[in-house]
Amino acid sequence: GYMHGPLELPGPEAGSLDQRVRLFTQQVADELGRGIAANPADWHMLQKLWLTEPPVREA
Repeated sequence: GYMHGPLELPGPEAGSLDQRVRLFTQQVADELGRGIAANPADWHMLQKLWLTEPPVREA
């Protein structure tokens, strides 16, 4: 699957910087969701990669 874009950045009329960041982050998540739903086999690396966690090394 591919990401489709470009995604439109919300302008100042969309609210504060915090609100615009939240809106844009949601747009990215929605686009990823559409791509995953359309091509789930292409997104296997979003699953846990290792069956067991590697041992933690003491510092």
